[in-house]
Amino acid sequence: MAFEFRCEKCKNKIVAKYLRKGEIAVCQSCGTRNRVPDSVENAAEPRPEAQPRVSEPTGREKYLLDIEPHNIQPLETSAKAANFFIWIGLALLAANIVLNFILIGIMQEYEIRETSYLADQYMTYERWANTIFILSLGETVAGAITFFLWFYRAHKNLRRARIPTIKHASGWTIGGFFVPFLNFVRPLTMMKETWKGSIVMSSIRDPEDTPYVKPGPKLGVWWGLFLGSRFFAIRASIKFRIAEEIDEFITATYYDITASALTIVSGIALILTIREITKNQTEAKEKAYKDMMGMQ
Repeated sequence: MAFEFRCEKCKNKIVAKYLRKGEIAVCQSCGTRNRVPDSVENAAEPRPEAQPRVSEPTGREKYLLDIEPHNIQPLETSAKAANFFIWIGLALLAANIVLNFILIGIMQEYEIRETSYLADQYMTYERWANTIFILSLGETVAGAITFFLWFYRAHKNLRRARIPTIKHASGWTIGGFFVPFLNFVRPLTMMKETWKGSIVMSSIRDPEDTPYVKPGPKLGVWWGLFLGSRFFAIRASIKFRIAEEIDEFITATYYDITASALTIVSGIALILTIREITKNQTEAKEKAYKDMMGMQ
């Protein structure tokens, strides 16, 4: 016995020839699962006038409509502040490298001929190096504050946008740098999570594709070289403390130069990463505003 009835959702006619009453029939038009009616009252009725079907948003479209732009904090100001202090720090490191090479030259020449002129010259450049060191301390504090502020806001925006793949609390963007042993990996993990989430926010990828989005080499360069620079900086500090001969001071200075060079490359990679994440989140905010205005 065949049953004819209308789909509960799209009102398309369904003919169930081989099903019993109460069993499930799938609408071929919209895919809705309908139960075969028990009474003739649910039999087919005159087909209503065709209504334009509005497909429900799915995947990325559904996600983007769910973004409330007023909840997304702007990152441009904090990003500019963080990048400004990072550039200042890189300039001081570059100056430190130049001074260190000058000091190495003076020490090598002093090994050949010990003169008061070379000793005075060395002391002069050493004072300049100490001045740069003091300036670097102030820059490091200011740079850390502005960077942490940007990092926390960028990750917090992912939660405000309800990114479905966020695994860590935003506080780890700061705390991850200070927990022993965990600080070898957690900052990179948080930066990867922020980068991937920002890619989704900018509508470049569907949220379901987030686990398959691979970050570019900038993140690995940033964190790998940063850890390498800390290793050489510690080695330089140890060498300076135990150095007694000129050769030992020269070796310690080379360690310091290496640490500064690695930090410069790491800093440039970080600046590019900050710019990219900020750009993606800004585009997501602007697009969400346009979508919201279009629906009004």
